[in-house]
Amino acid sequence: VDAAESLYLQLADSYENNKAKALTVLKCLPPHLLGLNNPNRVKEILHEATQLIRSNKPSSCGTAGYLFKLLLTAPASPWALADQLGLKTTDPTKVKFHAVVYIRDLLMRQLKVGQADLLHAAAFEPMYGALHVIRSIYGELEPGEIDAGWVELTKDLVDVGYDVWKVVSPVVASDSPEGHLPMDTDSEGVKKLQKVVDQSLAAKKVTSQMNMKDSVIKCKILDPFNASEAFPDEIAEDILDDLVSECMGKNSEEKSVNEDLNKEESPDEGIETEEYFEHDLSENGIVKAKEVSSQMLLLCAWRSVKELSLLLGDLCNAKLNSLLSTDQILNIASFLMDLLAQTKHRGAFEQAYLAFTQLCSCLWTSSRAALHSHPSQLLMQLLDSITASKSGAAAKKRSSASASGLCATRRSAGVPFIVQAIVSTDPDPNNAVFKSAMDQLINLAMNKTCDEEMRVHAMNILRALFRDTRLGDCVAGYVERGVQVSITGFKARSWAERNAATLLFSALITRIFGVKREKDSDELSAKNCLTSRVFFHRYPSLHGFLLKCLEECVSTDREVTAGTLELFPMLYPLLLLLSRLFPAPSESLDNPHKLSVFLPLVEQCAKSPVLAIRKLTAKALVALLDSHKTEEFGDKLVTQIQSEKLNSNHLHGILLQLHQLKKCQPILKIANSVLIQKLLMDTRCELISAQYLDLLLLEETFEKEVSDELESCLTSKLFDSEQCHILASSIWGPLFMQKCGELLTKLALASSDSGILLKLFIHPELEVRLQCLQMYLAHSLESGNKEEELISKDDAFNIILCEQDERCLAILLKICLNMDKQAFKLPDASYILSLIQVKQSDDVVSSALLLSTSILSSLEPSETVLNVSLYQELSETMKKFSSTEQTLELRHAVAKTFLDNPQLLRYTSGVDSGFKSALVVFWSSFLDLLYDDEDEIREICS
Repeated sequence: VDAAESLYLQLADSYENNKAKALTVLKCLPPHLLGLNNPNRVKEILHEATQLIRSNKPSSCGTAGYLFKLLLTAPASPWALADQLGLKTTDPTKVKFHAVVYIRDLLMRQLKVGQADLLHAAAFEPMYGALHVIRSIYGELEPGEIDAGWVELTKDLVDVGYDVWKVVSPVVASDSPEGHLPMDTDSEGVKKLQKVVDQSLAAKKVTSQMNMKDSVIKCKILDPFNASEAFPDEIAEDILDDLVSECMGKNSEEKSVNEDLNKEESPDEGIETEEYFEHDLSENGIVKAKEVSSQMLLLCAWRSVKELSLLLGDLCNAKLNSLLSTDQILNIASFLMDLLAQTKHRGAFEQAYLAFTQLCSCLWTSSRAALHSHPSQLLMQLLDSITASKSGAAAKKRSSASASGLCATRRSAGVPFIVQAIVSTDPDPNNAVFKSAMDQLINLAMNKTCDEEMRVHAMNILRALFRDTRLGDCVAGYVERGVQVSITGFKARSWAERNAATLLFSALITRIFGVKREKDSDELSAKNCLTSRVFFHRYPSLHGFLLKCLEECVSTDREVTAGTLELFPMLYPLLLLLSRLFPAPSESLDNPHKLSVFLPLVEQCAKSPVLAIRKLTAKALVALLDSHKTEEFGDKLVTQIQSEKLNSNHLHGILLQLHQLKKCQPILKIANSVLIQKLLMDTRCELISAQYLDLLLLEETFEKEVSDELESCLTSKLFDSEQCHILASSIWGPLFMQKCGELLTKLALASSDSGILLKLFIHPELEVRLQCLQMYLAHSLESGNKEEELISKDDAFNIILCEQDERCLAILLKICLNMDKQAFKLPDASYILSLIQVKQSDDVVSSALLLSTSILSSLEPSETVLNVSLYQELSETMKKFSSTEQTLELRHAVAKTFLDNPQLLRYTSGVDSGFKSALVVFWSSFLDLLYDDEDEIREICS
C-alpha cells in the first residue's frame, strides 16, 4: 500500500516520463491498494483532479490529466461520476463518456467566467486545464467505443472550443500580446486589476462575486439523477452510513462552526470586496500590477489556444475522425488556418502548427474527395490572401483570412507554418503542390512592382521552407533562385524587407554549407566550405549573378553622391558567400566558372568605408587565392603600402588582408623600418596603427634593429603621459594602447626585460594591464621555471597593493601562485588570506585561497606554530566555501586546495588544541565536498 501511494504521488512529478511510467505501473496494480473500488476515495481523487484543472499553474493540468486516466480504470468511477452528474443510472462502459461530460460542464462554467472577465478567469478559472484533460481522455478512446452519444458530445465540444477562441483571441491576436490588458487605466480599472493580483499572488481566498450556481449548465445528453437506481445495494449502504455520520454529533458542530467562520470571512452583500484589500495605487504599484496581470492573462490565453488546437488536431486523426462529419472537418481546417493567420504569440501558433500538420496529413490521405483536395485549396487561398486577390474564386473560400489580417511583423507569425504544414505532408511523389507554391512565392518575392508587405511574407515563407528538413531534396532545385531573391532583397529601401532577406539568406547558407561546426564566429570549418567547382556545378547560374552584383557595387566610383555616403548592403551577403568558397585543385582545367574572375572585384571592396565589409573582403580574398600564390600576393600588398599613397580605408583594408595571409603564410615578411615609420610614426589613425601591431604580433621573432626600433617607438607612445591622455580620449586610442602593450610584452619576454614589464603592469589603462598580465601568466605557466621569474615576489606584492581591478588582481595572485614558495613568509599568507574577506570576485577569492594555503604548507613548522589563529581562520574560510550554496568555482578551489595540500588533513601528535579544532573543521569541509553534487569535485576529493 505504501509503495502504491508513493507511485500515486509520482503523478505530480515534474518530469513527464516519470508520470507516464508511474501511471503504467498503477494501472497494473490491484485497485484496492489505492482504494479505487471505494466511491469515497474516488470522489477525493476526482475532487483533487478538479482543483488541479482550475489551478493557474501550467504543470497542474498535466497532473490532472494523469489522475483522470487513472480514474478511468477505477471500478468505483462510474458511480462517483454518476453522483457528480446527477445520473439516475450508470454504465461502467461509459466512464470515459461521463468523464468528458463532467469536464465539459466545468469548462462551460469557466468559459462563462472568461466571457464576463478574462483577467479573473486567468487567475481563478483558466480554461486550458479542462481542455488538456479532455484531450487526454480522447487519447484513451478506442474506435469501437464511438457511438451517437460521442458524436453529439464531440460536436458540442467543438462549438465550445470556438467560443473559447473568441474569448482569448483579443490577447493572442493583438499586436503586442506580451503586454495586452483589456481594460482602461482609470482608477476603477486599476483597483480591479490590483485586486486580482493580490488574490492570485497572495493566495488569499475570497468568495467569488459570481454566483457559480447560476452558471452551471446541465448537459442535455444526460438524464436527471435518481439515487435509488444509481448504486448497488452494498455501496448504497456505505454511502448512507457516511451520510448519517456526517449529519450527527461532532461533524455537524464542525460544519456549523466552519459556516460561521466563512460568513465572518466573507464580506456582506452590500460591501464591496475591494475594501478588504489595501490597493497600491502608486505608479510603481500600478506598473507591477499591470506586468503581473498581463503575464497571467497571456499565459491563460496562449495555453488555451494551445490545448484547443491540439484537441482539434487529435479529433481529426484517422483514429477519431469518425466522430466528425466532412463539413465539421472542413470547418476545423478553416478555423485552424484563421488561428494561424491571426495569432501573434509564438507559443500559440507553434502548437496550432502541430495540430494543423496533423490535420493536413489526414486530409491528404482521406478517401473523401472533398477532404483530399482541400489542402491545396487552402494553400491557394492563402497565396491569394497574401496578394490581396479579390477574385470570385478566392472570395468563396471558407476562411476569413485576408491580406490585412496577416501579420507582417514577427517573421509573418503563423503564416509560414500554414504553407509548411500543407506542403510537407503532401504524399504526392511529384510534389506538384509544392512546386507550384515555390514558383509563386519566388516570383512574388522578386516582383518589385507589388506591395512591400507581400514580398516580406513571401521571403518569410521561403525561409521556413528552406529550413524544413523534411523538404531537403525538394527545395534543392530552388536554392539558386532563393539566393538571388535574398541578395537582391538587401537593396530594398525598407528595413522590414532587408531584414526578411537577411533571415532568408541565413537559412540558405545553412542549407548550402551545413550547420556551423566552429564555436568561434570568426573561424570557419573546412566542412562548412565548398570548392568552386562543386558549388558552381550545383548552382551554375549563381556564377554570373554574383559577378554581376559585384560589378554593380564596385564598377564605378560612387562613394559620395551629393555629399552623402552611399553604401552597398548587397556586398555583405556577396562576400560572405565567396568567403566560403576556395579554388579546386583543377581550377584552371576545363572550368567555365573560375573563381579568379572575382579577385579584382573583391580587391576593390577593400576600399569600403564600412569596417565589416573590409573584414569580409579580407576573408573572401584569402579564400579565393590559390595556395601557391599567397606569398606573391602578400609581397605585392606590402610593396603597395610602401610605395603608394592610400586613403585610410584602403590602407586598413590591405592590412586586414595581410593579417589573413600571414595566418596561412607565416614566412611573409611584414616588419621593416619603412612600414614602422609609415604605419606607426607618421599615421594619425590609431586604427591603422593598431591593425599593424596586431599583424606584428603574428611574427615569431624580430631582427635586432627592428626590435629596437619598435621598442623605442612604442615606449614613447605608451609611457608618455601627454600621449596617453590624447590616446585615451580618441575612439581607437584604447585599442592602440592595448596592442602596444601586447607587443611590448612580447618583446620584453623575449629580451627578459623586467623593467618594461613592471611599467606595463602599472599602466593607467586597464586593458593594457589586463592583456599584459595575461600574456605574462601564460608565459610563466609555459616555461615552468620558477627560479628564473622576471617579476619577483616583492614586485608582485607591491602591484597587488595598488591594483583596484579584481580581474587584474586575480591574475597577479595566479602569477604569485606559480612562483617559488620559499620566497614567501607568514605575513604574506596572512595578507593574502585577508583579501578573501574584502573581495567579491570568485576568481580573486579562489586564487587567494590557493595561494595562502600553498604558502602556509611551504613554511617551516616552527613558523606556523606561532600563529594558530591563522590556521583557524583558513579552516573556517574553507568550511564556508565548501557549502553547496557557494559557486562551483569556489567549491572547486577548496577541493584543489585539499588536493595540493593533503597535510591539512593529517593529524600530528603534540600540537596545540587550536590546530586540533582547525583539523576537525578541515575534515568537515572535506566531507562536504565528498558529498557534493558535481562529479568533478567528488573525483578530486577521492
